Amino acid sequence: MAVLWSELMSRVRPRKGPFYGWWLVGLSGLVMALGIVPVFQGMTVWFVALERQFGWRRAQVAFAFSLTRAEGSITGPVGGYLIDKVGSRRMVLIGLLVLGGGFIFFSQVDNLWQFYLAFMIMSVGMSLGTWLPMMTMLNSWFVRRRSFAMAVATEGQLLGGVLLVPVLAWSADPDGDRIGWRASAAILGVVIVLLAFPISRLVRNKPEDYGLHPDGRPPAIIPGSSMQTMSPAQDEVDYTWQEALRTRAFWLISMGHACTSIVIITMSVHLGPMLNIDRGLSLQTVGWVVSTYLATAAVFTLVGGYMGDRLSKRMVLFSFSVVQSVAVVVLLMVHSTPMAILFGVLLGIGFGGRMPLTTSIRGTYFGRRSYASITGVSMLPMNLLAFTIPLFAGHMADVTGSYNIPFITVAVLSSIGAVMFLMLEQPKQAPARSRASGAGGS
Repeated sequence: MAVLWSELMSRVRPRKGPFYGWWLVGLSGLVMALGIVPVFQGMTVWFVALERQFGWRRAQVAFAFSLTRAEGSITGPVGGYLIDKVGSRRMVLIGLLVLGGGFIFFSQVDNLWQFYLAFMIMSVGMSLGTWLPMMTMLNSWFVRRRSFAMAVATEGQLLGGVLLVPVLAWSADPDGDRIGWRASAAILGVVIVLLAFPISRLVRNKPEDYGLHPDGRPPAIIPGSSMQTMSPAQDEVDYTWQEALRTRAFWLISMGHACTSIVIITMSVHLGPMLNIDRGLSLQTVGWVVSTYLATAAVFTLVGGYMGDRLSKRMVLFSFSVVQSVAVVVLLMVHSTPMAILFGVLLGIGFGGRMPLTTSIRGTYFGRRSYASITGVSMLPMNLLAFTIPLFAGHMADVTGSYNIPFITVAVLSSIGAVMFLMLEQPKQAPARSRASGAGGS
């Protein structure tokens, strides 16, 4: 059966009609909803369920997330290199199989070290098989509409969170007569494993492999010639990761992305215990707050993607990052459901608007040639902050009984990241050696 399915999928080719890249945008949304939401947005649900059952301290649970970020410092660059070398299709298959196996193992944990190991396995699978390979694929299929294509793909993750997080909150609620967090995790793991192979067979690495061009635009005839043509991507910059590393833009983008992303990373770990245990809101209400910011982000992701293809990316990134910083300040004043929902709306606007641009801006500045490697290396500052800040927030909550200090720190970091985006200059051409070598692996 597997052989027959493989042969069938290998015959699926882009055909006349809508540009095939848009079908891949939809596939990317499905992969990210399936692979990212249960781990990332679902963390706030797992956090509460585990704390209730085992009595672990918040710093102990948060340390699991920090461990995955330390692991991400390795898998990010390695995964980026492998994607550039072997393609997104193979990495999606490998990553989803590892992720599904991690969830099945997670459903059986009985002590802290097992939880740490399970969460690291899940994180490796998510890192290798979801966001980075799918964004790398879209970076190859789109140039002029890159920001919008990535924004639409991100809708899958956001809308998946809107639907899945409340379901997880309901099914794993330790105060209700539900199936429990163990069964919820096991079901997720089995579903991901079963879908890994058929989904991966639909992935297409580059449009040139199928006689197409980025954005679906026909080749333009070079003036003065009736024979030669050129792709609309040929006027793009094309850096290797080593060349990108020597630019000021690389470090501004990397640090700006790290400082602004730490908001949603910290929220994914600590929002549940902060609102449920400290402020007295129900776990179901926490689920609806998460749904609120994800639903709002789903709208503003499209807004940000549309604006990013037409306006200065650095100005759009700066504006949305400031709104995100304000949202964290509002969270510190939350003591009721309406204020919690207001926080969710503001976070959704800021987080949603900046998210597709922090992804697409690397393609704008560094091209298509080594996108995955460049992105993987540039994730190192983010992983460093993601290792320390959630752990710091958990420790401060245990010691002081409040999230005020860590959340103020997060708001300040987000503001610094906004300024870094503002400091970006216009993209420059790649070094002459890179342009002469053409498109290829790094």
